Amino acid sequence: LTSYVLFDRRPDVAEVDAVEAAQRFLDERDRALERMGVPAEDERWGKGRCKRALLAHVTGQVRDARTLSRSVTADAERLGWSQVLPEILFIDSVGARMEGQIDEALALLDRAAELALASGDARGAARCHGQRGWVLLSLRRLDDAEEAFRTCDRIYGTKGDTWMQGVARTGLGAALIERGQLEEAQPVLADALQTCEVGGFELGAVDALNHLGLVSQRLGRLDDAERWFVQAASRAEQIEAGTPLREARGLLSLVQVETGRHTEALPVLEGILAELEANGTWMGRASLLVGLASCDQAQGRPAAAEQRLAQALEAAERSHEIEPVLVRIAGAVGERAAVAGHEGCAQAAERFVAAQLAAAGGPSGR
Repeated sequence: LTSYVLFDRRPDVAEVDAVEAAQRFLDERDRALERMGVPAEDERWGKGRCKRALLAHVTGQVRDARTLSRSVTADAERLGWSQVLPEILFIDSVGARMEGQIDEALALLDRAAELALASGDARGAARCHGQRGWVLLSLRRLDDAEEAFRTCDRIYGTKGDTWMQGVARTGLGAALIERGQLEEAQPVLADALQTCEVGGFELGAVDALNHLGLVSQRLGRLDDAERWFVQAASRAEQIEAGTPLREARGLLSLVQVETGRHTEALPVLEGILAELEANGTWMGRASLLVGLASCDQAQGRPAAAEQRLAQALEAAERSHEIEPVLVRIAGAVGERAAVAGHEGCAQAAERFVAAQLAAAGGPSGR
Protein backbone atom coordinates (compact mmCIF):
# COMPACT_ATOMS: atom_id res chain seq x y z
CA LEU A 1 0.00 0.00 0.00
CA THR A 2 2.93 2.34 0.59
CA SER A 3 3.76 2.14 -3.11
CA TYR A 4 0.23 3.24 -3.98
CA VAL A 5 0.63 6.36 -1.88
CA LEU A 6 4.05 7.26 -3.20
CA PHE A 7 3.83 6.38 -6.85
CA ASP A 8 0.29 7.56 -7.61
CA ARG A 9 -1.30 4.18 -8.32
CA ARG A 10 -3.95 5.21 -5.82
CA PRO A 11 -3.58 8.98 -5.46
CA ASP A 12 -6.58 9.33 -3.16
CA VAL A 13 -5.24 7.06 -0.44
CA ALA A 14 -4.36 8.93 2.73
CA GLU A 15 -2.87 6.04 4.68
CA VAL A 16 0.07 3.69 4.50
CA ASP A 17 1.08 0.38 6.00
CA ALA A 18 3.75 2.12 8.04
CA VAL A 19 4.44 5.83 8.17
CA GLU A 20 8.15 5.33 8.72
CA ALA A 21 8.33 3.09 5.66
CA ALA A 22 6.53 5.70 3.58
CA GLN A 23 8.92 8.39 4.74
CA ARG A 24 11.86 6.19 3.79
CA PHE A 25 10.35 5.66 0.34
CA LEU A 26 9.98 9.40 -0.08
CA ASP A 27 13.59 9.94 0.95
CA GLU A 28 14.71 7.30 -1.55
CA ARG A 29 12.56 8.91 -4.23
CA ASP A 30 14.17 12.29 -3.59
CA ARG A 31 17.64 10.77 -3.80
CA ALA A 32 16.72 9.09 -7.10
CA LEU A 33 15.55 12.42 -8.54
CA GLU A 34 18.80 14.00 -7.42
CA ARG A 35 20.87 11.25 -9.06
CA MET A 36 18.96 11.77 -12.31
CA GLY A 37 19.68 15.48 -12.15
CA VAL A 38 16.01 16.45 -12.16
CA PRO A 39 15.83 20.25 -11.81
CA ALA A 40 14.06 21.83 -8.85
CA GLU A 41 11.39 23.26 -11.17
CA ASP A 42 10.28 19.77 -12.26
CA GLU A 43 6.77 18.84 -11.10
CA ARG A 44 7.97 15.49 -9.77
CA TRP A 45 9.49 17.32 -6.81
CA GLY A 46 6.12 18.88 -6.09
CA LYS A 47 4.41 15.48 -6.13
CA GLY A 48 6.79 14.20 -3.48
CA ARG A 49 6.15 17.24 -1.30
CA CYS A 50 2.40 16.65 -1.66
CA LYS A 51 2.87 13.15 -0.28
CA ARG A 52 4.86 14.53 2.65
CA ALA A 53 2.06 16.97 3.45
CA LEU A 54 -0.41 14.09 3.27
CA LEU A 55 1.69 11.99 5.64
CA ALA A 56 1.89 14.92 8.04
CA HIS A 57 -1.91 14.93 8.21
CA VAL A 58 -2.05 11.16 8.73
CA THR A 59 0.29 11.51 11.72
CA GLY A 60 -1.66 14.47 13.09
CA GLN A 61 0.92 17.18 12.38
CA VAL A 62 -1.67 19.64 11.12
CA ARG A 63 0.41 22.79 11.53
CA ASP A 64 3.40 21.27 9.71
CA ALA A 65 1.11 19.98 6.96
CA ARG A 66 -0.41 23.40 6.41
CA THR A 67 2.97 25.12 6.30
CA LEU A 68 4.22 22.65 3.70
CA SER A 69 0.95 22.83 1.74
CA ARG A 70 1.16 26.60 1.44
CA SER A 71 4.76 26.39 0.26
CA VAL A 72 3.88 23.78 -2.37
CA THR A 73 0.85 25.80 -3.50
CA ALA A 74 3.01 28.88 -4.06
CA ASP A 75 5.55 26.88 -6.07
CA ALA A 76 2.84 25.11 -8.07
CA GLU A 77 1.28 28.43 -9.06
CA ARG A 78 4.66 29.98 -9.88
CA LEU A 79 5.97 27.02 -11.86
CA GLY A 80 2.75 25.89 -13.52
CA TRP A 81 2.49 22.47 -11.84
CA SER A 82 -0.96 21.60 -13.17
CA GLN A 83 -1.18 18.15 -11.56
CA VAL A 84 0.23 19.18 -8.20
CA LEU A 85 -1.90 22.30 -7.69
CA PRO A 86 -5.36 20.67 -7.31
CA GLU A 87 -3.86 17.91 -5.15
CA ILE A 88 -2.16 20.29 -2.73
CA LEU A 89 -5.24 22.53 -2.55
CA PHE A 90 -7.25 19.46 -1.54
CA ILE A 91 -4.68 18.51 1.09
CA ASP A 92 -4.63 22.05 2.48
CA SER A 93 -8.43 22.03 2.75
CA VAL A 94 -8.14 19.17 5.23
CA GLY A 95 -5.88 21.30 7.41
CA ALA A 96 -8.16 24.32 7.12
CA ARG A 97 -11.10 22.25 8.33
CA MET A 98 -9.09 20.85 11.23
CA GLU A 99 -8.17 24.39 12.27
CA GLY A 100 -11.80 25.48 12.16
CA GLN A 101 -11.31 27.63 9.04
CA ILE A 102 -14.49 26.38 7.38
CA ASP A 103 -14.91 29.10 4.75
CA GLU A 104 -11.28 28.69 3.70
CA ALA A 105 -11.71 24.91 3.45
CA LEU A 106 -14.70 25.30 1.13
CA ALA A 107 -12.88 27.83 -1.05
CA LEU A 108 -9.86 25.53 -1.38
CA LEU A 109 -12.09 22.60 -2.31
CA ASP A 110 -14.02 24.62 -4.88
CA ARG A 111 -10.81 25.65 -6.59
CA ALA A 112 -9.31 22.15 -6.41
CA ALA A 113 -12.44 20.59 -7.91
CA GLU A 114 -12.55 23.17 -10.71
CA LEU A 115 -8.91 22.50 -11.61
CA ALA A 116 -9.40 18.73 -11.45
CA LEU A 117 -12.40 18.85 -13.77
CA ALA A 118 -10.61 21.18 -16.18
CA SER A 119 -7.80 18.65 -16.50
CA GLY A 120 -10.18 15.69 -16.90
CA ASP A 121 -9.33 14.23 -13.48
CA ALA A 122 -12.68 12.77 -12.41
CA ARG A 123 -11.16 10.99 -9.42
CA GLY A 124 -9.64 14.22 -8.15
CA ALA A 125 -13.01 15.93 -8.46
CA ALA A 126 -14.68 13.04 -6.60
CA ARG A 127 -12.18 13.36 -3.78
CA CYS A 128 -13.07 17.06 -3.48
CA HIS A 129 -16.79 16.24 -3.38
CA GLY A 130 -16.16 13.78 -0.56
CA GLN A 131 -14.17 16.24 1.53
CA ARG A 132 -16.71 18.97 0.78
CA GLY A 133 -19.36 16.66 2.20
CA TRP A 134 -17.55 16.53 5.55
CA VAL A 135 -17.19 20.31 5.67
CA LEU A 136 -20.88 20.81 4.84
CA LEU A 137 -21.75 18.24 7.48
CA SER A 138 -19.96 20.32 10.11
CA LEU A 139 -22.16 23.26 9.04
CA ARG A 140 -25.25 21.03 9.34
CA ARG A 141 -26.09 21.58 5.67
CA LEU A 142 -27.20 17.99 5.58
CA ASP A 143 -28.93 17.87 2.19
CA ASP A 144 -25.90 19.48 0.55
CA ALA A 145 -23.54 17.13 2.39
CA GLU A 146 -25.48 14.04 1.30
CA GLU A 147 -25.50 15.25 -2.30
CA ALA A 148 -21.72 15.69 -2.17
CA PHE A 149 -21.21 12.19 -0.73
CA ARG A 150 -23.52 10.63 -3.33
CA THR A 151 -21.66 12.40 -6.13
CA CYS A 152 -18.38 11.08 -4.73
CA ASP A 153 -19.81 7.55 -4.46
CA ARG A 154 -21.17 7.66 -8.02
CA ILE A 155 -17.94 8.91 -9.61
CA TYR A 156 -15.78 6.37 -7.81
CA GLY A 157 -18.25 3.64 -8.76
CA THR A 158 -18.04 4.47 -12.47
CA LYS A 159 -14.25 4.44 -12.23
CA GLY A 160 -14.21 1.06 -10.48
CA ASP A 161 -12.73 2.49 -7.28
CA THR A 162 -15.03 0.56 -4.95
CA TRP A 163 -12.45 0.82 -2.16
CA MET A 164 -13.04 4.61 -2.07
CA GLN A 165 -16.80 4.23 -2.25
CA GLY A 166 -16.59 3.07 1.35
CA VAL A 167 -15.39 6.51 2.36
CA ALA A 168 -18.36 8.18 0.66
CA ARG A 169 -20.74 5.73 2.33
CA THR A 170 -19.25 6.52 5.73
CA GLY A 171 -20.12 10.13 4.97
CA LEU A 172 -23.70 9.15 4.11
CA GLY A 173 -23.89 7.25 7.39
CA ALA A 174 -22.54 10.27 9.25
CA ALA A 175 -25.24 12.45 7.67
CA LEU A 176 -27.90 10.02 8.91
CA ILE A 177 -26.37 10.25 12.38
CA GLU A 178 -26.69 14.03 12.29
CA ARG A 179 -30.33 13.69 11.24
CA GLY A 180 -30.89 11.54 14.32
CA GLN A 181 -31.66 8.48 12.16
CA LEU A 182 -29.34 6.26 14.16
CA GLU A 183 -30.90 2.88 13.40
CA GLU A 184 -30.86 3.70 9.67
CA ALA A 185 -27.20 4.75 9.89
CA GLN A 186 -25.98 1.39 11.20
CA PRO A 187 -26.43 -0.71 8.01
CA VAL A 188 -25.01 2.10 5.86
CA LEU A 189 -21.90 2.25 8.04
CA ALA A 190 -21.62 -1.55 8.16
CA ASP A 191 -21.65 -1.53 4.34
CA ALA A 192 -19.01 1.22 4.35
CA LEU A 193 -16.83 -0.83 6.68
CA GLN A 194 -17.11 -3.95 4.52
CA THR A 195 -16.39 -1.98 1.33
CA CYS A 196 -13.25 -0.45 2.83
CA GLU A 197 -12.07 -3.82 4.15
CA VAL A 198 -12.61 -5.59 0.83
CA GLY A 199 -10.67 -2.83 -0.91
CA GLY A 200 -7.87 -2.95 1.65
CA PHE A 201 -8.41 0.68 2.69
CA GLU A 202 -7.61 0.37 6.38
CA LEU A 203 -7.86 4.06 7.22
CA GLY A 204 -11.36 4.15 5.75
CA ALA A 205 -12.27 1.10 7.83
CA VAL A 206 -11.09 2.86 10.99
CA ASP A 207 -13.30 5.85 10.19
CA ALA A 208 -16.32 3.58 9.65
CA LEU A 209 -15.63 1.83 12.97
CA ASN A 210 -15.48 5.17 14.78
CA HIS A 211 -18.84 6.16 13.31
CA LEU A 212 -20.40 2.81 14.23
CA GLY A 213 -19.19 3.46 17.75
CA LEU A 214 -20.71 6.93 17.68
CA VAL A 215 -24.10 5.46 16.72
CA SER A 216 -23.97 3.10 19.70
CA GLN A 217 -22.76 5.90 21.97
CA ARG A 218 -25.60 8.22 20.97
CA LEU A 219 -28.08 5.39 21.53
CA GLY A 220 -26.65 4.92 25.02
CA ARG A 221 -25.34 1.43 24.20
CA LEU A 222 -22.02 2.17 25.81
CA ASP A 223 -20.71 -1.41 25.93
CA ASP A 224 -21.19 -1.70 22.16
CA ALA A 225 -19.65 1.73 21.62
CA GLU A 226 -16.60 0.75 23.63
CA ARG A 227 -16.08 -2.37 21.52
CA TRP A 228 -16.23 -0.37 18.28
CA PHE A 229 -13.82 2.28 19.55
CA VAL A 230 -11.35 -0.31 20.86
CA GLN A 231 -11.33 -1.97 17.42
CA ALA A 232 -10.83 1.39 15.71
CA ALA A 233 -7.98 2.36 18.02
CA SER A 234 -6.24 -0.99 17.59
CA ARG A 235 -6.40 -0.86 13.80
CA ALA A 236 -5.35 2.79 13.65
CA GLU A 237 -2.36 1.98 15.84
CA GLN A 238 -1.34 -0.86 13.52
CA ILE A 239 -1.10 1.50 10.54
CA GLU A 240 0.47 4.30 12.61
CA ALA A 241 -2.33 6.71 11.71
CA GLY A 242 -2.11 9.34 14.42
CA THR A 243 -5.22 11.39 13.66
CA PRO A 244 -7.82 8.55 13.61
CA LEU A 245 -6.03 6.91 16.54
CA ARG A 246 -6.49 10.06 18.62
CA GLU A 247 -10.11 10.25 17.53
CA ALA A 248 -10.80 6.65 18.57
CA ARG A 249 -9.03 7.05 21.91
CA GLY A 250 -10.84 10.31 22.58
CA LEU A 251 -14.23 8.75 21.85
CA LEU A 252 -13.34 5.75 24.00
CA SER A 253 -12.41 8.09 26.84
CA LEU A 254 -15.83 9.75 26.64
CA VAL A 255 -17.41 6.32 27.10
CA GLN A 256 -15.21 5.87 30.16
CA VAL A 257 -16.34 9.27 31.45
CA GLU A 258 -20.00 8.32 31.05
CA THR A 259 -19.43 5.05 32.89
CA GLY A 260 -17.67 6.79 35.79
CA ARG A 261 -14.12 5.69 34.92
CA HIS A 262 -12.67 9.17 35.21
CA THR A 263 -9.27 8.00 36.42
CA GLU A 264 -8.81 5.99 33.20
CA ALA A 265 -10.04 8.76 30.96
CA LEU A 266 -8.19 11.73 32.44
CA PRO A 267 -4.60 11.12 31.23
CA VAL A 268 -5.73 10.13 27.74
CA LEU A 269 -7.93 13.22 27.36
CA GLU A 270 -5.16 15.49 28.66
CA GLY A 271 -2.61 13.97 26.29
CA ILE A 272 -4.82 14.29 23.21
CA LEU A 273 -5.80 17.87 24.08
CA ALA A 274 -2.14 18.84 24.42
CA GLU A 275 -1.42 17.41 20.96
CA LEU A 276 -4.36 19.26 19.39
CA GLU A 277 -3.35 22.54 20.99
CA ALA A 278 0.26 22.09 19.87
CA ASN A 279 -0.93 21.60 16.29
CA GLY A 280 -3.50 24.39 16.30
CA THR A 281 -6.31 21.89 15.73
CA TRP A 282 -9.83 22.89 16.80
CA MET A 283 -11.84 19.93 15.48
CA GLY A 284 -12.61 17.62 18.40
CA ARG A 285 -11.29 19.98 21.07
CA ALA A 286 -14.73 20.65 22.59
CA SER A 287 -15.33 16.94 23.18
CA LEU A 288 -12.06 16.57 25.04
CA LEU A 289 -12.72 19.64 27.18
CA VAL A 290 -16.18 18.45 28.19
CA GLY A 291 -14.72 15.06 29.10
CA LEU A 292 -12.02 16.75 31.16
CA ALA A 293 -14.62 18.95 32.85
CA SER A 294 -16.43 15.81 33.94
CA CYS A 295 -13.17 14.40 35.31
CA ASP A 296 -12.40 17.63 37.17
CA GLN A 297 -15.86 17.87 38.70
CA ALA A 298 -15.92 14.20 39.71
CA GLN A 299 -12.50 14.51 41.34
CA GLY A 300 -13.35 17.62 43.37
CA ARG A 301 -12.04 20.44 41.14
CA PRO A 302 -15.18 22.47 40.35
CA ALA A 303 -13.29 25.66 39.42
CA ALA A 304 -11.21 23.74 36.87
CA ALA A 305 -14.36 22.10 35.52
CA GLU A 306 -16.01 25.51 35.12
CA GLN A 307 -13.01 26.77 33.15
CA ARG A 308 -12.98 23.66 30.93
CA LEU A 309 -16.66 24.11 30.10
CA ALA A 310 -16.12 27.75 29.13
CA GLN A 311 -13.24 26.67 26.88
CA ALA A 312 -15.41 23.89 25.42
CA LEU A 313 -18.09 26.42 24.52
CA GLU A 314 -15.55 28.56 22.65
CA ALA A 315 -14.07 25.53 20.87
CA ALA A 316 -17.49 24.22 19.81
CA GLU A 317 -18.48 27.60 18.39
CA ARG A 318 -15.24 27.85 16.43
CA SER A 319 -15.33 24.32 14.99
CA HIS A 320 -19.14 24.11 14.59
CA GLU A 321 -19.02 20.98 16.76
CA ILE A 322 -22.48 19.79 17.80
CA GLU A 323 -22.66 16.50 19.65
CA PRO A 324 -25.60 15.14 21.71
CA VAL A 325 -23.20 12.98 23.72
CA LEU A 326 -21.54 16.17 24.99
CA VAL A 327 -24.93 17.55 25.98
CA ARG A 328 -25.50 14.40 27.99
CA ILE A 329 -22.08 14.56 29.68
CA ALA A 330 -22.22 18.30 30.37
CA GLY A 331 -25.76 17.96 31.68
CA ALA A 332 -24.60 15.30 34.14
CA VAL A 333 -21.72 17.53 35.23
CA GLY A 334 -24.17 20.38 35.86
CA GLU A 335 -26.50 18.17 37.88
CA ARG A 336 -23.69 16.88 40.08
CA ALA A 337 -22.29 20.39 40.52
CA ALA A 338 -25.70 21.77 41.51
CA VAL A 339 -26.15 19.05 44.13
CA ALA A 340 -22.67 19.79 45.50
CA GLY A 341 -23.38 23.53 45.64
CA HIS A 342 -20.84 24.43 42.96
CA GLU A 343 -22.94 27.16 41.35
CA GLY A 344 -20.31 28.44 38.90
CA CYS A 345 -19.67 24.99 37.48
CA ALA A 346 -23.39 24.24 37.24
CA GLN A 347 -24.02 27.48 35.36
CA ALA A 348 -21.12 26.85 32.98
CA ALA A 349 -22.56 23.43 32.19
CA GLU A 350 -25.98 24.96 31.63
CA ARG A 351 -24.53 27.53 29.21
CA PHE A 352 -22.74 24.84 27.23
CA VAL A 353 -25.84 22.66 26.98
CA ALA A 354 -28.00 25.62 25.95
CA ALA A 355 -25.53 26.63 23.23
CA GLN A 356 -25.37 23.09 21.85
CA LEU A 357 -29.15 22.75 21.76
CA ALA A 358 -29.52 26.15 20.10
CA ALA A 359 -26.91 25.26 17.47
CA ALA A 360 -28.57 21.91 16.80
CA GLY A 361 -31.87 23.67 16.24
CA GLY A 362 -30.40 26.13 13.74
CA PRO A 363 -30.26 25.85 9.94
CA SER A 364 -29.68 22.24 9.00
CA GLY A 365 -30.01 22.27 5.23
CA ARG A 366 -32.99 19.90 5.39
